Amino acid sequence: PPAATSDETPCYDMIDEMIDLEQLDLTNEAEEIDLSGVEANLNAFQEDNIVRMALEKNINLVGYSVAIESDLKAAELASIRDYIEKSEDLVALHGEIEATDGLLESMQHILSGFQDHLKQISGEIRHLQDKSLSMNIELQNQKAAEVELNRYVDELETSSEFIEQITSGKVGKDYIGCLVSLNSKIEFHQSLDHEWTAYQDVATKLLTLQNRATLRIRSFLIAQFNELGVAKTNISLKQQHLLSFKYFMTFLDQRNEQLLAFKNLRSTRSRSTLSRQNSYSESTSSLSITSSLRLTGSFDDDIAGQLRSFYIDLMSKVYMGHFRSYVQSLTKHRETAVADKSDLLACDVEKTGGIFSSKKSVEYLNRVFNLGARIKVLRQLGEPAIVVQMIEANHKFQYEEIFKSFLRLLSDTAINEYRFLLQFFHQRDMFNKIFDRVLQQFLEEFDAFRQSCYDSIGLLLMIRIVEMMHKELDEKQVACLEAFLDKINMAFWPRFIIIFDDNVQSIKECEPSKADCKWLNSRKSLNTPHFTTIRVASYITAILQLNMENGKSDQLLTQRIEHLRSAFQKLLLRFADRIEDGMSRFIWLINNYSILIASMNHIASPSSASLNIQSTKTYRIFYEQLNKLSNQYIEEELKQHLSRWIGFTTSSEEKLDKDSNTKMDYTQIESIAREFEQTWKHKLKIAMNNIKVSFALNVDASITQQIGEHELYRNQREIKKKFLQQLLIYHSRFESVVQRIFAKQGRNAQIQALIVPVNTMKYDVKAFW
Repeated sequence: PPAATSDETPCYDMIDEMIDLEQLDLTNEAEEIDLSGVEANLNAFQEDNIVRMALEKNINLVGYSVAIESDLKAAELASIRDYIEKSEDLVALHGEIEATDGLLESMQHILSGFQDHLKQISGEIRHLQDKSLSMNIELQNQKAAEVELNRYVDELETSSEFIEQITSGKVGKDYIGCLVSLNSKIEFHQSLDHEWTAYQDVATKLLTLQNRATLRIRSFLIAQFNELGVAKTNISLKQQHLLSFKYFMTFLDQRNEQLLAFKNLRSTRSRSTLSRQNSYSESTSSLSITSSLRLTGSFDDDIAGQLRSFYIDLMSKVYMGHFRSYVQSLTKHRETAVADKSDLLACDVEKTGGIFSSKKSVEYLNRVFNLGARIKVLRQLGEPAIVVQMIEANHKFQYEEIFKSFLRLLSDTAINEYRFLLQFFHQRDMFNKIFDRVLQQFLEEFDAFRQSCYDSIGLLLMIRIVEMMHKELDEKQVACLEAFLDKINMAFWPRFIIIFDDNVQSIKECEPSKADCKWLNSRKSLNTPHFTTIRVASYITAILQLNMENGKSDQLLTQRIEHLRSAFQKLLLRFADRIEDGMSRFIWLINNYSILIASMNHIASPSSASLNIQSTKTYRIFYEQLNKLSNQYIEEELKQHLSRWIGFTTSSEEKLDKDSNTKMDYTQIESIAREFEQTWKHKLKIAMNNIKVSFALNVDASITQQIGEHELYRNQREIKKKFLQQLLIYHSRFESVVQRIFAKQGRNAQIQALIVPVNTMKYDVKAFW
């Protein structure tokens, strides 16, 4: 390197001082060289790529090491020169760093002072927040105190305008607001300490206002109540108008409660006064009691109770008069042709009549036991009551219609009154006090009817009306007439059972007379049902229909119906036994049973498919008996005309079933087949005519209209069909027997030609179908 200048000399000296080059001399022999670990280093060198490459190329490692050492020293010196060249910059940088440290330290002092200042400000803010919260609470307390004080002042203040409204204002809907305000003042007044001067000062004024308002309300309500008793007044509309003033009764009830509280207070304070010994305490207590009693005053009558009593007495008379007039007017239109005690199922019209009574007709007795259009009274239960003024002069009603109208009017009136009493007077027990006489009047009316009633269908209709009314009240959740309706049912049911049992007993006691026996054995009698059959058919149908009208079957009625059914079937057998001819006996019984079935079939079933007349035990027994008798008649009718043909068929079946190899006489078979082929059409016409004549029912036109011609002749058509079906069945059996014989004995062409083809028979039979 070039010689150092005078300026550079100090730097080199400084470097020499900092670096001891002798220590870097690797040839220094003063130190002993430690060769331990050389082998390990050599192994490591072998793994080094550069060393391994140098060894592979046979490079002199000593020279190579010296070259590397020389390069390192050169690099070191270059680095030292660079450092020396930048020494001034480093010194300047060092000064700047020291200056920066001072500046940062100054800033730290400033920030520390600012932080302390912020802490001080934060404390002041928290102080202000606490103070603001405290002031807010004070403000709220002041407002609450102001509101309470205002309420206190408002409740105790009785302005001249307010006094004028209470004492002289018009009593109407606007008056309710004044009463609410007055009642609020009184209640607030009672919440004060009775020894306060404010309490004692206002007591007399509030008492006067309350008494004045009470008297005015009393006069107003009495006038309104009196309007309910005016003739032709719509009570329901008037009551709806009165409900606008129901707070009047609330005000009076609350006054009664206040009076009771004052009286209790008087009693308590009086006992307290006697127990005190201190004269000052005695005088204070006496003053407090006097102030309390001053509010009650001497006007302590139960005005609310007086009004309730007045209303009860008034409306009891009003309703009593209205219903008495309605019952008397409607009863004038009652049907007079009603059943009496002799009108029984087995009543013989030939034995009716006498000195004091006229002979009864068959039509009348049939009508007694027929429900017919009377069922409408149940279907039209929701319709309004009959308006007497709109009834035509000569129009008559069955008693159940009048009964339904009574209950409808009573029910509607009772429901309206019951709801009004709850809303206006807030009491239920007033209803019974108002309606006791009215209900007793109806019970007496119904009891008088019950004692003279022999119309069991009418009674059962009324029982069903009562049950439906009961259900209607339950649905409307009005509990006011349950006991009344229960009393009616308890009175009507026993009477119905008595009348029903009397009718059953008449059937049991009905025996054929000599004239009956003679009549039964005449040809004309076969088409004419027994005189009780029409009545029993109508009666059983009516009872079954009414038994299911309420949606369920009454077990009591079901048992009674079975008693009647059993008694009537025995009656038919008693009379049928007097018929000498067997076929005539079948015909007579079938015609009687067909009337029963036809009567039941023409009734439209209720909406519930599980409760119809066809599903009852009574109907099934009658129907099964009719089928049994019809089948027996058909067999007898076939045997009368085709006995040889049928006899051969049945006997041959039995023989072949026992022994299939039994030999049959072809001559006999040919004779039977020929006879049948030649005569079956003619005999069929005779049988069809016999069926037509035998089962053409001889009944009145009224019965035909009642049941319907289609239903009356249904059984005739059914017997025809069954007869033709049985004929075809016998033909099929005969043909089958012949084929079985042919299979064993060989086919006979002559017999085969005589057998009527089944298609030919079916075609000819259709003419009678």
